[in-house]
Amino acid sequence: MGFTSPIFMTGFARVLAVLGGVIFNVLLARYLGPGALGAFTFGIAVVLAFVSIARFGHDRLVMKHTAIAHGTPSEEALKGQVLRAVGYSMVLAGGLVVLIYVLVQLVPGDAASAQERLVLTGLAAAIPFTAAGWIVSGYFKGIRRSDLGTLMEPGGVHLVGAAILAGGIWLGLKVDLILASRAFTLSAITIAAGGLAGMLLSFSASAGRRVGIASLPAYNPATAGRFLLIDLMNYLIQPGAFIIAGLMLSEEAVGELRASERLGILIAFIVSVTNVIVLPRIARAFYEQDHAAVARQGRWASRINFTLALPIAAGVMVFPETLLSLVFGDAYRGAALYLRILGATHLISAVTGPIEAMLTMTGRENILVRINLASLIVSVSLYILLIIWFGPLGFALAYISQMAFKKTVCLFIVWRTMGVWYLPLPNPFLARRPSV
Repeated sequence: MGFTSPIFMTGFARVLAVLGGVIFNVLLARYLGPGALGAFTFGIAVVLAFVSIARFGHDRLVMKHTAIAHGTPSEEALKGQVLRAVGYSMVLAGGLVVLIYVLVQLVPGDAASAQERLVLTGLAAAIPFTAAGWIVSGYFKGIRRSDLGTLMEPGGVHLVGAAILAGGIWLGLKVDLILASRAFTLSAITIAAGGLAGMLLSFSASAGRRVGIASLPAYNPATAGRFLLIDLMNYLIQPGAFIIAGLMLSEEAVGELRASERLGILIAFIVSVTNVIVLPRIARAFYEQDHAAVARQGRWASRINFTLALPIAAGVMVFPETLLSLVFGDAYRGAALYLRILGATHLISAVTGPIEAMLTMTGRENILVRINLASLIVSVSLYILLIIWFGPLGFALAYISQMAFKKTVCLFIVWRTMGVWYLPLPNPFLARRPSV
């Protein structure tokens, strides 16, 4: 495997995206403290929830259709599909931006702090561009340029935003939440513009090399709607949980939890690397009715995830105080227990690998919608109850409980419906193999 191989390039891009998110939060944590980090965390959680609505599942649909139609005579029609998806998304996002401004004015003063209001109004303008960049990322993943696609998602926006924020600090600008919000918004605009330009250049470059037969599936809004439900519920189950935390906990507590979550996510970054590689392959294999290849891709991803995540998880479990102090500052040493719990959560995510992709990329979106709905109900209930009972510790306990519940249900459904068990662990469900 060379340095220009898809696996290496995607892995490198994903490392950059994850580190970008960590660096952005580290800069806020060190210059502004836990309270400001908590306020920004709440604001970005709300904004990215609106982004999930604005992209309307188009990124997954674009990736699926591109993996099938790229390099065929259908690619010109695919170009129209992608551009329409971006246009629809930005129009919807514009309405959501207005809604945020209205809500900020209507929410009582005791329901949101001045810092949270400042962040929400500052970040709202980033919604259309973040959604557009995310949709274009689906095209690049579909043509097996997952490295570029990865950098057009929110991780890439955080990466460029961190560079802009660091540049502002170097220039001597005042570091506050306004500067952080503007850095994120400018980054989203840059990523979306660059992604669209790169996509149009790719279409032009492939115009003379299209072979085979037309193979573009018909655009199905209902499928996009199912992807929207999957994405939105998936977001609210885990990253969106910081919305609940922001409403129920102090900004300082949310800041400590965010610092722990950002460090813990380093355990599971490999999941994003392997997912963006195997998702187009799973879609193509299922379209060609090669079920053995579908299972093989899942097994490969799970083994790679487990092998690379375990050493990182061990370091997080043994030295949490040291890591928090080195990365975020001494003010965060008290969050060591949160880091251990959230780190274990991301280890579960790493080991289970692309389990949800096995459902979405094989035409079982309806099943995943039902799983996500059940997980969302369980998650919201756990977050509210456990935060009331245990405070910030309750958030961490709910975080790991909802992850274990959802992944266990997904593993069981994939085993029962597809006959696939690809974890590097014994199957605890059944002694006999189900019928496929």
